[in-house]
Amino acid sequence: MTKAQWSWVSIDIGNSAFATTILAALFPVYLPSLMPAEGLEVSLFGYHWHTTAISIWGYSVSLSLLIALFLTPLLGAWADRGKHRKLLLGISALLGATATAGLFFCDRWETAMMTFVIANIGFAANNIFYNSLLPDVGEESEWHSLSLKGFAWGYVGGGVLLAINLLMVMKYEWFGWASKKEGVQWSFLSVSIWWLLFTIPPLLFIKEKLALKANEIAKASEHPLRSIWNTFLSVLKNKNLLIFMLSFALYNDGIQTVISMASIFGKQILSLPEDTLIGTLLMIQFLGLPFTLLMTKAGDKFGIKKTLTASIVFWVAIVAYAYYMKSAGDFWILGVMVAIVLGVSQALPRSIYALLIPKGRQAEYFSFFALSGKMTSIMGPTLFGVVRDMTGEVRLSILALGILFVLGLAGLAFVKIPRAQ
Repeated sequence: MTKAQWSWVSIDIGNSAFATTILAALFPVYLPSLMPAEGLEVSLFGYHWHTTAISIWGYSVSLSLLIALFLTPLLGAWADRGKHRKLLLGISALLGATATAGLFFCDRWETAMMTFVIANIGFAANNIFYNSLLPDVGEESEWHSLSLKGFAWGYVGGGVLLAINLLMVMKYEWFGWASKKEGVQWSFLSVSIWWLLFTIPPLLFIKEKLALKANEIAKASEHPLRSIWNTFLSVLKNKNLLIFMLSFALYNDGIQTVISMASIFGKQILSLPEDTLIGTLLMIQFLGLPFTLLMTKAGDKFGIKKTLTASIVFWVAIVAYAYYMKSAGDFWILGVMVAIVLGVSQALPRSIYALLIPKGRQAEYFSFFALSGKMTSIMGPTLFGVVRDMTGEVRLSILALGILFVLGLAGLAFVKIPRAQ
């Protein structure tokens, strides 16, 4: 790979630490420790209900994505007009990393939740501008391979820091700390530093070579909302692109909800210790590298659509298996299943989408790509929390996620994917 391509991959190495340590491993376990064990009584707009930490976590994820839903299309349109994608990549990383460092100081669940919301907004925006830079670092024929390599090395980056964080939590006395809680708090700070360090190479070595033509810039600059509206209309007119976006939105919501809810489910329902939870996630990170690279060859041999379809079918099996989990051994097996398809089911849609959109408007269109994901990603964690609060049974919440994969699979069947030039 070229220096620019390695710099692009480093973005994933950096922000994957947030995905693993904050979203998947430590914060979902840390948040309940700040809340009453018996749960909370919540009042909103005249409605009163009893809720628990696992539901509050789901609502927090949804709130952060809802805010990102309104911000990212405007930022994407502005980024393409002035070649500001790298600038916004840096700003979003700074926002997310700073808020992540702020978790170090949070001792109340309310402040911890709101600080996480800000951090997750930065993470969501950071991924949009990361994705939008893909066409700037390689030719069309390289996009699928680069996308998979980005996820593969992201596993390594997130896994290395997660391993360090595991030591910081489980062997906290080695570092001179008084408790596991201090180890967790210092882990939050380490994620912030890691994220910022790996954001430096793309800011230095990636050149934004694809931009709008002068007449397109003038037209788009009339009003940012008008530009977004025109992009939205063009997406609606492109039936193939629209179906793909809806399909991705549905099954990706299922993936993200499974990932974000796994640790808190293991802790609250299966009563698994932290070393099992973090160890399983660590295993996923390191198994993810070879499995994702292996899927690159599968995509070349069987075609990217068939490979992606097979991965979504496997996710249906994962949800069904998760419904019956009862032990630590079951949780480890689930981790292996996730590692097999996590990379390919997220990397291939990114490169497929890059083939379907106009050149020179990557950030704007990738904002809509993220938008399609965020619209349902708000629904997934909320659905998880609502089903739990209504039925009192978390396993039914897991089972409900299977619907998202089935609907996404049905939509993908109608998508026509062009060949890379």
